[in-house]
Parts: sequence; C-alpha cells; structure tokens
Amino acid sequence: MPFKSIAIVFFLAISSICNAQDDFKVLPDLKVVSPGQIACPAKPFAKLSVDCWIGQRVAFIPRKPEHSYEYYDQSYDINGKRKVAVSLASGKVGKITNIEDNRPRKGLFLVTITMEDTGDNYYADGLLDYKDSFHLNNMAFIKDIDDAKKLYIGRKFWKKGEDWAEITNITISDDQFAPARFSYKTSSGTGTVDIGLCAPMTHAFNTYFAETDPETERKSQELAAEKELKKQMKALREKYKKYKWSKKVWNSIETEKVFIGMTKLQATLAWGEPESVNRTIGSWGEHEQWVYTLKSYLYFENGILKAIQN
Repeated sequence: MPFKSIAIVFFLAISSICNAQDDFKVLPDLKVVSPGQIACPAKPFAKLSVDCWIGQRVAFIPRKPEHSYEYYDQSYDINGKRKVAVSLASGKVGKITNIEDNRPRKGLFLVTITMEDTGDNYYADGLLDYKDSFHLNNMAFIKDIDDAKKLYIGRKFWKKGEDWAEITNITISDDQFAPARFSYKTSSGTGTVDIGLCAPMTHAFNTYFAETDPETERKSQELAAEKELKKQMKALREKYKKYKWSKKVWNSIETEKVFIGMTKLQATLAWGEPESVNRTIGSWGEHEQWVYTLKSYLYFENGILKAIQN
C-alpha cells in the first residue's frame, strides 16, 4: 500500500430517530442494542464519554467493483494523509483505537481506525452532538451485526407482501443507510432485504417484516376491540344498576339482547351505541332508526322500542 496512513472523513451524525426505538422492537422480549450504546450499554449514549467508542470494530460498507476508483467520502487531508479509496477499504474491518479532542470546532474529534489486515491507520473526523444516538457514514458496527444475528437468525416473521419467512443469515450490505442485509427463506424461495439498525422508518425492520400475518393481525385486533367494548359495556351497566328494572330487562341486558318495549337507555346497555341514528319528528311525536353493523336496526317511537330488524 503506497500510503501507510490514509484519511477519511465521516460524521457521527446524531439523530433522535436512532434512540433505540421500534426498529428492532419486533418481539416484546427482545431489544437490539443501538450503535450509541454498544460500548457502554448500561447508560444512554448522551451520557457516555466518547472513550466508550474505543475498541469497537467497524467495517467499511462494501462497494461494487465499478466504484473501485472512488473515495468513501469527500474528505479533507489530515496531516497531509490521503483520503480512503474504495479499492483499499471496501468490506474491510478496523478497530477504533484512539479519539482525540484536538479539532478547532467544538464536538469534533479526530478518530483513528486501525485496520485489522494491514495495521494501517485511517483518520476520520467524528462529530459528537448533543443528542442521544448517532450514525456513522459508510461504516457498520460489527457488534450491531452480531447482536442482530443472535436476535433474529432462526426466527420466523411474516414477510410483508409474501409469506412466512425464516431469517437465515445477516451480513453487511452495500447500503450505508441500511447496513444489515437480512437473508430469508419462504415456502416459495429465498430473498434478501437491507435493514437499518439505526435508520428512518423507510429502512426499519418492521417496514418489511411483522410478527403475524395480516389475517391473524386483523382477528387479533377484532378480538381486542370486542374485549374492550365488553369491558366498557360492563362498566356502563354497573353505573345503571341503581335502576329497579325488572328481571327480564336485566337478563336481556346481560345477555346482550333487546325486546319490544325497551327504553333507549336499556337498548343501549344491551347493544351499545348505534353506528348512526336517523331521526324524524312530526305531529305523532319522535321516530328514530338506530343503525348497527351487520344490517341490524332498532326503531323507536317516542323513546320506546317498537321494532327490531336483524
């Protein structure tokens, strides 16, 4: 290699999106460690010293062969050293070995990455901001990839728009915004998708995968809604237990049934609130049509139930 020390500029750009949110909270009992927490996971990143980054292994995002004569970033020279060419670093791994707060701008650090294969030092400008997480341009933290492997390989999720899928492998992708390439297999074949371990929702895990298939999810939501409605109706009935209605009325309310002669309050306690009400008023009094789902209707005359259409 013609230059022993090569410089690259990257930014540890802080983003509140990366605050260990829903990107990897797919299973209730699982939580992926965010890039900002990997060195000292007991504390949030905002309260960590940058020294916590030292020792972390990082990989240069792989680039395609046609990019071999390009550079990883528009960088300025540091101490006369050149910026990193794709051909020299693509897919290679290094370790953060030193961080110096010797830059003129506040929060700007000189970061040293020592490559594992050659021992060369690549120098980068790292920007530390006031927020609680960060993104490392053109880099992937090896521990993030390893943690994702432990959490997801061998598990099955619903691949949206396809079928149930088993995660079979996780590698480093060529997309700096979605550096984890998830390989999966379904009953009809295999596929890959690039996931952002710390990314906007467009690259998040749950953009592509879900815990349940759409039909199961729909039924689950319906059951939850029904359970909540029953809970509300029970509370409402308890509220009106002070009324000394007949045993027939209370039995009908408890079994969610209506009968001719009920009042509007009694019908509401039995069937719940209607979807809509059509009301007309004339010389004969007030007429109401209560509309429920599944083409069910109740007809009231002056507040008394006169007809049921089910």
